[in-house]
Amino acid sequence: MSALVVCAGMCMAAAAQADECQPGKGYVYLGRIRPRHAREIKTSNWSVGAETMDRDYTIYKHWRRHLGPLGVKKARIQSGWAKTEKTKGVYDWAWLDEIIPDMAAQGVEPWVCLCYGNPIYPGGGGTGLGGGLPSSPEALKAWEAFVGAFVSRYSRHVDEWEIWNEANLRRKSVTDQYADLLIRTAEVIRARQPKAKILAMATPGVGTGFTRGVLDRLKRKGKLHLVDEVTYHPYSLNPDQSHPAVLGLRKLVASYSKRISIRQGENGAPSRRGSFGALSNYDWTEQLQAK
Repeated sequence: MSALVVCAGMCMAAAAQADECQPGKGYVYLGRIRPRHAREIKTSNWSVGAETMDRDYTIYKHWRRHLGPLGVKKARIQSGWAKTEKTKGVYDWAWLDEIIPDMAAQGVEPWVCLCYGNPIYPGGGGTGLGGGLPSSPEALKAWEAFVGAFVSRYSRHVDEWEIWNEANLRRKSVTDQYADLLIRTAEVIRARQPKAKILAMATPGVGTGFTRGVLDRLKRKGKLHLVDEVTYHPYSLNPDQSHPAVLGLRKLVASYSKRISIRQGENGAPSRRGSFGALSNYDWTEQLQAK
């Protein structure tokens, strides 16, 4: 990655030469900043959204060379139960073995969202957003086995585990089911990695109703100690508009435990209107996306 030219009058110009900041253009050349690779820094409060590889929406080898040079210390990935276990009891870790150790070698710690179901099991849940949680005794037992095998295999590189993604998306009565799955999954993780950090909720938006319901159930069952962080996905056209709701979420979580913090998970926008996913109905461009 080339150095960034810094000019008075603009934050950073992605220019390779200082002549981009000649006085005649209204800028004064101040100097250059050399971006640092993730291996060169100890901490960062930034994380890269590296999701959807479990559903083959993106391919790691196509963009992996850009990851470390960003200087970001974390990346969120999704576990892909259905991609990994296509035959009952048989796990094909090849796709994850390509991703997780390589991220760690680049100085980027993966945090894994253990999520999405597996239709090879009756009542196994769906393979994508809003697809439903595993519900049958057979599926829940298989889920526990998958989670345990996953944690055992990758605990060298991963110690932050998020449990499910947007479980309440398009589903109104999933609070107790999710809370029970959260407890079940967190206990499997902690049995294999006692100091693991457990992240919960991953809500679509920053609403507090679902989060309150889950925390209530955990409190009644004496299981609040299983959760370290609550995650949320604001997806606001103007990110600043989410701040009041985020402050409300922080206050709610603190009312249950001062130990539990909050973390923004997914957020962002596509690079053109009508492409795919959240906020795709607005007139985005690559420049607006970058800003």
